Amino acid sequence: MIRLRILAVFFGIVGFFNLIRASTVGYIAPALQSWELSVPLPFLGGLYGVWGGGFLVLAVLLWCQRARQWSFPVAFVYQVNVWILNLCAARSSYTRMIWRRDLVLTMSFLCFVVLLILPKIKKGYG
Repeated sequence: MIRLRILAVFFGIVGFFNLIRASTVGYIAPALQSWELSVPLPFLGGLYGVWGGGFLVLAVLLWCQRARQWSFPVAFVYQVNVWILNLCAARSSYTRMIWRRDLVLTMSFLCFVVLLILPKIKKGYG
């Protein structure tokens, strides 16, 4: 079950960084008042807060050897959410330039989760 513990730590880190993103909304909002944003900052802050809390709860459940079946669906929906934000809210040309890199990161994220939740393959003689 070491793989579930690794996944729990990974999800804990993802949750922690999402909570950091959520908490910075109030800090950066005054600097962006004159900008025309495609998505309101309070919405993004709330969204990142929900994802952060969700990943932390899932991390605790995984640490306790539970919720294995929720790992991939949560990771998949999270990545879908990230891509919806990328496609609908990204206006800068730089953001569009790095979509290939983001796709590689998305696939790496999902493959890492799948590798950690799949049962071990036992080697047998025969």
